[in-house]
Amino acid sequence: MLELFAAAMLLQVEDACHAVMARFLPARCPAWRALGNDAGTETFVDPASARPDGAGFEIVTRLVHAVPQAGGVRSRVTNRYFDCAARTVAVRRTRLYDTRGILLSQREAAGADAAAEPVAPRSVFADLLGQYCPVAAPAAGSDPCTALVPPMTDRSCPRWRPVWRGNEFELFVNPDSLVRRGDNFEISLRYVYNVDRPQRVRSRISRHRYICARRAHVPLDIASYDVFGRRVAESGPRPDGRAEASVPRGSPGARLLSEYCRR
Repeated sequence: MLELFAAAMLLQVEDACHAVMARFLPARCPAWRALGNDAGTETFVDPASARPDGAGFEIVTRLVHAVPQAGGVRSRVTNRYFDCAARTVAVRRTRLYDTRGILLSQREAAGADAAAEPVAPRSVFADLLGQYCPVAAPAAGSDPCTALVPPMTDRSCPRWRPVWRGNEFELFVNPDSLVRRGDNFEISLRYVYNVDRPQRVRSRISRHRYICARRAHVPLDIASYDVFGRRVAESGPRPDGRAEASVPRGSPGARLLSEYCRR
């Protein structure tokens, strides 16, 4: 009984290190570094907590909600394990705090809670993978320019510009690949999926011809790549007009028509 009372008292102790909007932080507090804000929840990381672990690393993150969540939860401090090769993240331990920094609960992850999940491209967790994962030797047959995260410093790689982001993939365009065919044009697009598709396809690069007058497009050829940039499938070229399809209004293709069709 005394042990339960002591545990309950422990949970009621305010900790300035985990309070929201604390004015003065003790020297012992983590030096949280902001990663980004998404829908009212800000993500931080404690760089000093990073440590190598097997094929990846463990690090502590903090989520701070703009308003209290169910049970009065205002922040979540989590030990996460990142697998560099698989590009996944798994929860190991979570502590929940209220606005004043009182520890509400803590638990070790188990079962489904501990399952690894894919890291979405160009997310805050993808940034952590890029920062803390060691630079590995390239996989046989891989091309860094078609890998999931192409090197930013390699000037020989296409300069992909983001056009659209959905729940399943992100779409990019290579402006340097533009070729005009009279009033029409051809251009290269890149689709980057959040998770592996069949045959371990993680991205596709396709060449498209856009017909401005009919507001239509024809996919000319498609090449598919795995996470390392190895080509796993390809199709095309296709005969002109065989797969012509109209471009829906408000779609990414409609944006390209507006940008590149001659007025």
